[in-house]
Amino acid sequence: MKTASVTELKNGLSGYLEKVQGGHRILVTDHQRPVAILERVALHPETSPWVALAARGLVALPRKVPDIRAFLAMPKARCKDSLTRAVSDDRDGR
Repeated sequence: MKTASVTELKNGLSGYLEKVQGGHRILVTDHQRPVAILERVALHPETSPWVALAARGLVALPRKVPDIRAFLAMPKARCKDSLTRAVSDDRDGR
């Protein structure tokens, strides 16, 4: 397995993504400590770990493929205050 520091990954992301698409796994380190593994997404949904989690009732799988263009076209929320304040106000019903 190849190893890359966070800085190396940031500076050479395109190259690392090409390696991952080719089937390599990349161990990402931060100050020489392992923090993540970058690997190709499963091509067959039935082998995806999400299917196993859904079978255990821990996640719900989407019913259809999302329309990314419609999502990106949605109006953006405007908040003059912090996100924390907005969520708190929403929960308090203000």
